[in-house]
Parts: sequence; C-alpha cells; structure tokens
Amino acid sequence: MVELLALANDRGSEAEFTAILGTGFAANQLPDSAVLRECFVSGPATLSGSTVILTPLTEYEALPGGKAGEAL
Repeated sequence: MVELLALANDRGSEAEFTAILGTGFAANQLPDSAVLRECFVSGPATLSGSTVILTPLTEYEALPGGKAGEAL
C-alpha cells in the first residue's frame, strides 16, 4: 500500500487514489493492489482525463545557448 501511495504522489494523483479507495471502502471492499498499481502505472492522464504533450528534446536547441546532449 505504501508503494501505491508513493506512486500516486509521484504522479500527482493523490485525489484520484483517495476517491478510488473511498469508493471501495464504501462498498465494504478492500483495495486490490494489482488493479490500483495498473491504474497508476499508466499515469495521471488515464485517471484525470488530462493529456500531457512532451516536447521533443531537439526543440530545446532553439533556446539561447541550447545544444543537444550538453549537460547542465
């Protein structure tokens, strides 16, 4: 359970995690760790309906001083 709490925290999905647990507890059901893990491994986009668009790293080369592969 601690692993799932940490995963929800890392994904910024604590509210969704709480809602899922609350629904299960209200129905007198214990949480299914495998199902919860599957939900949170897929990320918050699946749970919250949000879409995250990642910018290709090559786009950062257009920034002042940007060079591909250069460590900060």
